[in-house]
Amino acid sequence: MSIKTEWSPDFFIAGFPKCGTTSLHDSLDGHPEISMSRVKEPHYFSPDIEWYRALRVSSAEEYYSIFSHDNGKLRAESSTWYLYSSVAINEINRINGFSKFVVCLRLPSKAIESLIVHRIYSGKEESVDPESVILDDNKFSFYSSVYDYRKQIDRLLSIVDRKRVHFVILEDLIAEPSRVLQELQSFLGVSQVLHLSLRGENQSKSGRPLLAQRIASLFPLRLKVLVRKVIGGENVRRVWRFIGKALGKDEYVKRIKQPESKVEDRLREADILAVNYLESIDVSVDSWKF
Repeated sequence: MSIKTEWSPDFFIAGFPKCGTTSLHDSLDGHPEISMSRVKEPHYFSPDIEWYRALRVSSAEEYYSIFSHDNGKLRAESSTWYLYSSVAINEINRINGFSKFVVCLRLPSKAIESLIVHRIYSGKEESVDPESVILDDNKFSFYSSVYDYRKQIDRLLSIVDRKRVHFVILEDLIAEPSRVLQELQSFLGVSQVLHLSLRGENQSKSGRPLLAQRIASLFPLRLKVLVRKVIGGENVRRVWRFIGKALGKDEYVKRIKQPESKVEDRLREADILAVNYLESIDVSVDSWKF
């Protein structure tokens, strides 16, 4: 089987990670005119993202199976690393030159911290202190490249017509959900109103000891989603807190509150670069405070 234009997704939430993509996916899921993929972040079109290779949907047959093929509904999926991928946008555009792209953005300093915390919990970072990661030149180079909006959005716009791209600013989505969702509704061309389903940052990890989260990261994503649906998110968190205490390991990831000057300078530089670039392509980020 090969991916065909007639059943390929009509639009993609293509990035960026830790910028509200899950909340947006949840908000669109269940809308009577939209069919979101049953697997969030299939990453079918980004085989070059190394850390997703074990999780990605790799065959056309499996990719086809994660969608509802209900005639009349828009099909869509959310893979947050498509913009970072060097091949995904080209491949999507080759298969369906009419597909649209929703790009979620967030103040880079906040997104960087959130991604570092996520990677600490999943065992990809050894330190429990995000500041030490930011101060490491090699490690910070990776995180700043993830939120290099200029490089990734320029690549997108060099392949896809600007009319097929819509930007959603997370801070605006939180502060003015009705306006932001109305603009998205118009972009997608659906008639019924969109409603916000806002998921708190790192909700599934909040209050969970580090060791417990790293154990949890060993289980398949689909199994974790199923368990959460059956017993509820709060009960899942209670179980992991109990396990952490029982093992005598209740270490928690630190959060950045009053960063030292070099950390603050690095994050501020990332914010300034992003603001300057986005304003140059007429994307308003007035809600970003730094």
